[in-house]
Amino acid sequence: MRKPHFTGSQIVAVFIAWYIVLLSCPSPAQQDPIDRDFAEFLLGMDVVVDGTLVSADFVTHHAIGGCGMETSPTPATEMRVRVSSVVFGSADDSTIVVSTLGHSQFPNSALRPGAHVIAWGGRECTDSWRLWGNAVVVAASGDIGGDYNSERLFLRDQPRDRPMQYSALIASLATMRSRHSSHIYAGMQAVAVVRVREIQRISRGHFAYLCDSLGWVMGAGQSTPHRIVVNEGNLVCEWARVGDSLLMPVAKVPTDPMILPGCSAALLIKDGFAPGLGVPLTLLPHALKIGTAGLEVRPVISRE
Repeated sequence: MRKPHFTGSQIVAVFIAWYIVLLSCPSPAQQDPIDRDFAEFLLGMDVVVDGTLVSADFVTHHAIGGCGMETSPTPATEMRVRVSSVVFGSADDSTIVVSTLGHSQFPNSALRPGAHVIAWGGRECTDSWRLWGNAVVVAASGDIGGDYNSERLFLRDQPRDRPMQYSALIASLATMRSRHSSHIYAGMQAVAVVRVREIQRISRGHFAYLCDSLGWVMGAGQSTPHRIVVNEGNLVCEWARVGDSLLMPVAKVPTDPMILPGCSAALLIKDGFAPGLGVPLTLLPHALKIGTAGLEVRPVISRE
């Protein structure tokens, strides 16, 4: 049974179709205005970084294509961000490029080189896994401001009649870290590939993948769980369909079902690629490493 909301690649597909019809310019961006708890919104992203803006250029973006889709040039703002720290996920490099649809409109020219930013993105299959997303600017006072897509930013339990504060956002993200889908790899022993045989709806924001094992891709374990229970709640996340393949991190002593406290996006496999980790399956160790306590997600993908 499919979940009733549209997220991630579905939103991307809607924008692509809309642009093909109107402008013959598909957009692989998540451009919906943010009108929800900002920290929860960021939990659904493949990558979230804290960093410094190097440049922001309005360009005609030539998507590389992928997933069987041909794309046309589209107007976009390309933001180059030097990463100070990785909040969620695994960054492609110490400097990343995040594209957003159209001309980013920040008040008072806030988006300028040297600005302190929080940037986020999802890896888009129709653009050869480039990051599409956006950023907000952190002022010297700690106030956070975004473009017109982020005018209604707020944090739960924080005053909505004043600008959101950087310290409050970072504190909120820290408490939510275990709910980001990439966190499920922490401390695990091995990674298997499974195929979704059935999806069972349990309640709103609560469902289960019933899976069949296809083998190991990193390390090996005793067995693979056959059921993944996802407690997504009110998060907006990518989700799998029947027939899709998933990565399944497996503990030294597996539990069945495996419980996910948030999104399952970092488990998804698309065209042999793991967008939540930023690498093809054949290069999985470049995004994951085996430490003394088990698997760890590399904050920056290894090039070695």
